Amino acid sequence: MIPVQGNFGTSEENMDQETVERTDQEFPREAGELAAGLRGLRERVSALRRRLPEIPDEMLEQAEPYSAEAELSVALEGVELDLAPLIQRLEEAAAVTPERLRADWERGRQDRPAAAPRVDLRRFSEGARRTIYEDVVRSRFQPGSAALTPDDVELQVLYLLGRWLVAYRKLPEVSTPGSPSPRELLVVGTNERSEPVYLAV
Repeated sequence: MIPVQGNFGTSEENMDQETVERTDQEFPREAGELAAGLRGLRERVSALRRRLPEIPDEMLEQAEPYSAEAELSVALEGVELDLAPLIQRLEEAAAVTPERLRADWERGRQDRPAAAPRVDLRRFSEGARRTIYEDVVRSRFQPGSAALTPDDVELQVLYLLGRWLVAYRKLPEVSTPGSPSPRELLVVGTNERSEPVYLAV
């Protein structure tokens, strides 16, 4: 018997490899063909709708009942409108590349807002004060206010009579010109996840 050299793998491994290859090549191609077919169907729907008579104003204003042609025209218009975004979505998915998906994933992770911190408000601690201070800066002053700093608005986090308070001057554009900037006073609480929430008083 002549020995056969080489590593051909098991039948299951070969099937898995074939599935991967089909996913990379055949499935997107079939999806593109489906999208082309749906686009052709949408064009037929549009052509049929254009052949139907215009719906009279009396029917649109419910002064008289719809005719069969008017009802069919409305249904065809709905199919035409519904198919358009679905075809576009399918075409984009069929043409997507792993590089594009990874770039979108990385961009989404960068744009995702940071999770709100958890804080214990039952007693005073420097850690809680710092957590509240940083959360107020992150959530209220960083978006769209890069030119302002916490010092510009005199941001303060206070613990008085068993309550945490946040005080700062309102933005200049909120104040009346020539008058002192009014102060914003917030009472700090927590939600069910122990994340800080703020109530204006």
